Amino acid sequence: MVKLFEILNIEAPTTPRPFGPLHLVFIFLITAVCVLFVLNVKKVNDKIFRRFMLVSWITIVSFEILKQLIFSTSVSDGRVIWDFQWYAFPFQFCSMLHYLLPFVIFCKESKFRDSIMAFLSSYSLFAGFVVAYIFVDGVFTRSHYICVQTLVNHGLQVIVAVAICAYYRKKLSIKWFLSGVVSFICVSGIAFIMDMIAYNILPENETFNMFFISPYYPSTLAVIGKYKDLWPYGAYLALYFVGFTFVAFVFYEITYLASHLPKRKRKI
Repeated sequence: MVKLFEILNIEAPTTPRPFGPLHLVFIFLITAVCVLFVLNVKKVNDKIFRRFMLVSWITIVSFEILKQLIFSTSVSDGRVIWDFQWYAFPFQFCSMLHYLLPFVIFCKESKFRDSIMAFLSSYSLFAGFVVAYIFVDGVFTRSHYICVQTLVNHGLQVIVAVAICAYYRKKLSIKWFLSGVVSFICVSGIAFIMDMIAYNILPENETFNMFFISPYYPSTLAVIGKYKDLWPYGAYLALYFVGFTFVAFVFYEITYLASHLPKRKRKI
């Protein structure tokens, strides 16, 4: 057991480079899986779709469990020391597949399920795309496993979102998107409540900032994070919700237009 944790905690001499070999391989794989799903979507039925989501969920949760073990363990004098890192608690914006995919997999067709899928195919899509394709340097570390895990996690966000948009393309509408806004408000509200509770029960040296909306800690979000300390908290929170919703809507529009491109008529 000790040997296993020693292997898990091995670090590389340097941090992998953004758009280096590892990153480019994953960009290719993520894009290829998305394209393959879109090209074969007509062969997909409800059973296949749910199985695809189940495999995605098992994969992402398995990688997350191992990540938590790496973050929270160290080996000293032949003993494994466990110290859970609360800053890495898996309830961030990019962890929502862990909790929401089971509803997509196991729930019957309903407005509730549609709301979750709308969230995953817009908000989760842009979050996964931005990290996996653009700002990956912010999540790369010297641990090659953590680098692979974050690419798998954010890559699956993109793949799942594209799969939902492709399979449920006939459902895409403004009403569909707005139902996703409801899910966004709900999960953000849960994160805010968790932030408030954690601040009052965890030791002072622990950082717990789910969704980066806690009023007690700085925000490390790209672009809007700098306004956390410059603006009143209420204004920052409004910027957070409006900004995320605007970008999510842009991604929704892109997927909507892509799924409704006019088909060429075959020449007889």
